[in-house]
Amino acid sequence: KPKNPWDINPWSTYFNVIQINPKTLHLYYRGNLKSTTTNYHSEHTCILISTDSGLTFQQPNLQIIPYNTEKYTNIIWKGNAITHNFFAFKPEHTKTNKLMAIGGLNAGSCQCCGKGIHLLESTDGLNWTKNKIIITSKNSAKQNYNTHYDSLNTLFWDPFKNEYKLFLRFNERRGVRKIQCISSKNLENWSVGQPLNFPDE
Repeated sequence: KPKNPWDINPWSTYFNVIQINPKTLHLYYRGNLKSTTTNYHSEHTCILISTDSGLTFQQPNLQIIPYNTEKYTNIIWKGNAITHNFFAFKPEHTKTNKLMAIGGLNAGSCQCCGKGIHLLESTDGLNWTKNKIIITSKNSAKQNYNTHYDSLNTLFWDPFKNEYKLFLRFNERRGVRKIQCISSKNLENWSVGQPLNFPDE
C-alpha cells in the first residue's frame, strides 16, 4: 500500500509489472497525482521490488531522486510528462540486455514536455535514460480533443505477426473515450491508430 508523501497525494495509479529474473519482479506506478488538476511536473514514477516471485513487494531505499529533505526514496523518474504513464517492458525485436519503457503524451496544456510518447532505456530497471520521441499525435486515430495518449499506454510483442502492438486511449470527442491500436516492427516506425470494435456497440 502506498504510504509515502510522494506517492499518496492523494492516490497512486497505473501499476505495471515486469519480470527481471525468475524470482525478481519490478512494479512501477505513478505517484503524487493531484485529484483537482493534472500537473505532469509534480508527478513521480515509483518502484516496488519483489524477490520472491511476486508474493510480496518491498519499497527499495534508493538514492536516485530525493523528495524534499528525504534522500532515500523509491522514485525513479520525475519532472516531466513521462511520469504520467511510465510503462516498462523487455524488448523482443533485438538482442539486448537492456530494459525499455515508454512514457509521455501529447498535451495541449503542456507545450514544454507533452509533445509525444518517449522511449527510455535502462540496464538495471532503476536508472533510466530518455532516448527520443517515437510517437506523436499524428499516429492517433482522429479525435476532437487536444490531449492524446493520457492513459496507461500498454505495449506487448505479438509473436504471430512479429511486431509490437500498443493499445492507447483516444478521445473521439471530449467525454467519449475509445481504445485504438498501433503497431511497429522496431519501435521506430509506427502505424496510424485503428479503433477497436466491440460486438455490443
